[in-house]
Amino acid sequence: MLEVGSVVHLRFSNDSENRGIVKGSVLAATANDITVEFHEPVELSVDAGVHLLYRLDNEFIRGMAIVQSVLREEPSLQVRLLWVGQPYPCKVRGSFRVAAHFEGLRAKLGAASVWLVDLSFDGFSVWSQQHYELGANLEAVLYYGEKRYGGEACIRNIRDLGEGRRRYGLLVSDNSLELKKGLQEITMAIQRQKLKKIARGKR
Repeated sequence: MLEVGSVVHLRFSNDSENRGIVKGSVLAATANDITVEFHEPVELSVDAGVHLLYRLDNEFIRGMAIVQSVLREEPSLQVRLLWVGQPYPCKVRGSFRVAAHFEGLRAKLGAASVWLVDLSFDGFSVWSQQHYELGANLEAVLYYGEKRYGGEACIRNIRDLGEGRRRYGLLVSDNSLELKKGLQEITMAIQRQKLKKIARGKR
C-alpha cells in the first residue's frame, strides 16, 4: 500500500480530452482509495477516470481510478480517488478484472451472441454454449447502451462450467483500438454505476 508522502504520477484515461502526466503526492491511502495533492496545474471533476503510476518496492505499479470527490481546488488541487480493480505491476498484463455478469451485458464472438462476464484493459471473458478452439482469433463486438465496439480477440483459456456451458477468456489484439477503447469505457461506466448505488444507499 502507498504511504503518506509517496510520489504518484497521474495520466488521464484515453476517453479524456486532457493529455500529459502530472506529479502529485499522497495525503492518505487505503486498499480502496487514495487522496492525492497536485502542485502542478490540473483540472479534475467528479467521475473523471485517470491512470496512476508509482514506484513501490522497486517495482513500477499502475492502476486505474475514478475521482470520487474534489476536496479543494486552491491553492493546490486535492482529490480523493477510488481504485477500479487493483493496481498491478506494469510488467503484468490484465492482472485485474471488473465483474460485469450482474449487468446483463451481451457480446458477440463471430456470429454468436454470448454473455459478458468480466473485463480488464486487455481482455474480457464470456459464457457461451458455443465451441471455440484454444488460440482461435475471432471477430468480437462489445455492446454498452447504444454504443458498439468491434475488433479482434484471441481465445486464451477455456473453462468447462458443465451443462454445455463454457467460460472463455479472451485477449484483445493490440491493433484493435476500438475494442480496447470499449473495454476501458465499459469498465469505467460499470464502476460509476456502482459508486452511484453506494451513494444512494448511504442517504
